[in-house]
Amino acid sequence: MSQKIVARVLLARCKTSKALYGITIEQIDQNSWSMKYSYPIDEKRAESEGFDKTTISADLYSAPDFKGCPTCGATANVKCEACHKLTCWNGEASSQCAWCGITLNVIEENGPIDVSAGED
Repeated sequence: MSQKIVARVLLARCKTSKALYGITIEQIDQNSWSMKYSYPIDEKRAESEGFDKTTISADLYSAPDFKGCPTCGATANVKCEACHKLTCWNGEASSQCAWCGITLNVIEENGPIDVSAGED
C-alpha cells in the first residue's frame, strides 16, 4: 500500500522582478518538507485559492531537481521578519523583501519556520 503524499503550496516573490510564484512542497516527515516545483502564479488565482490560509512549521529542503525561482533561478527563500512572507534568496548577506521592501539583514538558514500555505 502506498503512502499518501501530503503537498502544500507556498507563495513567494522574486527579489528582482517582484513576480509572484508558487512553490509546491511535499511532506517528508512531521516538520520536514521538500520544495519540488515552482511556477509563476496569477495574483487573483493565488487569492482565490487561499494559498495563505494555513500556517505550517516547516524545515524546507530543495529537492535535487528543484529549479528555484522561475524568474531569477534562486533556489532558497527567506522569510521577512516584518510581513512574514517569502522572497527568493541566493545567499547574499542582506536582501530586500520583495513584498514590503524592508532590508533583511539577519538571514537564518537553519531550523523550521512558520509559513503560510495552501492545499495543493
